[in-house]
Amino acid sequence: MATKKKLPKTSILITDTHIGYCTLAKDSKGFFVEQHEITELPADVISRGEIIKADIVFQIFEKIAETLKNKNIDVVLTNEHFIHEVITLPEPNRKKTLKERAADYFAQSNTSYDWQKTHVCELHQGSDTNADQVLFSCLPQDIHDSYMYIAKKAGLMIGSITSPLLAIDHMIADDSDLILLNKKHTYVISYKQGIIYDTKVFNVSYDQYVKDVVEILSVLPEKAEQIVSQYGVSRNHKDEKVFKKMVKSSSPLLEYLTKKKKNMSDRTSYVMYNHAAVPGFTDMIHKILGSNIHELNVLAIPKYQFHDSLSIMKRDSYQYQSMIAQSLKYWEKEL
Repeated sequence: MATKKKLPKTSILITDTHIGYCTLAKDSKGFFVEQHEITELPADVISRGEIIKADIVFQIFEKIAETLKNKNIDVVLTNEHFIHEVITLPEPNRKKTLKERAADYFAQSNTSYDWQKTHVCELHQGSDTNADQVLFSCLPQDIHDSYMYIAKKAGLMIGSITSPLLAIDHMIADDSDLILLNKKHTYVISYKQGIIYDTKVFNVSYDQYVKDVVEILSVLPEKAEQIVSQYGVSRNHKDEKVFKKMVKSSSPLLEYLTKKKKNMSDRTSYVMYNHAAVPGFTDMIHKILGSNIHELNVLAIPKYQFHDSLSIMKRDSYQYQSMIAQSLKYWEKEL
């Protein structure tokens, strides 16, 4: 019997400043990005995850829906909207689903959390079958319901609403640390047995580096972005004052990693960019943590063979990394 061909998978990334989508397809040569686009949002369309102007978000969703063969999508929201809680359940009961077992645990242990009343949670099981740890990834009910409603109205069905931290969890070692630099923050996330058990947030970011360049050189932000893209925090920076300013901005993160070096030295560490690569940033981390550190790019992971020629250039792919990673989960059973 012929196997039914799977349709491409689309994930949508939503922030307060833009909505992006990426459709991932697969053929005999491997994976490829079939469609992708990022739409900048006017001010006050989305604020801290809350939809303020639903008509604009609906129009974007409807436009995306018109282009898709597979209307079943996943949504990636920025990390700060989620509460993550790890709970160890009793011995596995194979006759019950993970959600049913979690409900039994709360009922039998008389345990409750505030987020059970205010949030919608997705459950993620750890890889250690003895401990049977479960990560509850919880999104405020109002934010969850608003996106579900608009998506359905636009003709889309949301399967999962997740964070970038969980979108990439299948790409890294079970016991590892991730340093994730994005537009607004840097996250240091510790994974144990395949699930998040600790997260630290720092105001070290792409935007801060751009601001540093603007402040020192008195240039427009567009020019500052070009300088950050070319030199970043590398020591070959053409302006010593800019380099020192950017290193100073990085100091909270660097001081934290220096203190945690002993705990991280026997674990695999990754550096990942979710907006744009910053030259020298990985090297700066490497000097603290040593050789057991890798730069993570979803297009270059051996497990997932991508086409040599993609519709998306590597330099443009960083903003799509969490979307691509989330869509790859759709294909996991075929690998």
